[in-house]
Amino acid sequence: MTIHGLLNDVEYATDVETGEVYIDSAKRFIYQAARAIDSRLSAPMSAMRLATTTLPSHTTIAPTIKFPTLKLEPFSCDIVSWPRFWEQFQSSVDINPSVSQINKHVFLRGYLDGEAKHLVDGIAVTAETYEEIKRILHTKIWRQKSHNPGSS
Repeated sequence: MTIHGLLNDVEYATDVETGEVYIDSAKRFIYQAARAIDSRLSAPMSAMRLATTTLPSHTTIAPTIKFPTLKLEPFSCDIVSWPRFWEQFQSSVDINPSVSQINKHVFLRGYLDGEAKHLVDGIAVTAETYEEIKRILHTKIWRQKSHNPGSS
């Protein structure tokens, strides 16, 4: 029997939302841990230790990228906050050529909340679906503006 069969719809929805909060928190923690590790590796002593370490010839080391610390408010489909949110996200992440499509997608998902998050819930987090997620959000905001001509 599935978990959904054991809970009523309200409990199930609450558990799903709680799970998503934990997943988002875990993703942020992993990102922060990676940054902490990266900053320690970039210290002079760590660099010397890394340089003297011999690696098997088939080993490749991916370049590390230092992402900017983003302090964006989560976006929940409020058309008033969209221009500010999108401008900040776009200038920090979306147009940054050093950020991969998959990381852009992960960052964008991390800043979605409420209705915006639910709009994209069923779509896989892959590099290929990043543009689709952006299109869905832009389309939703465009429709809201069309129905609320007085909004900015």
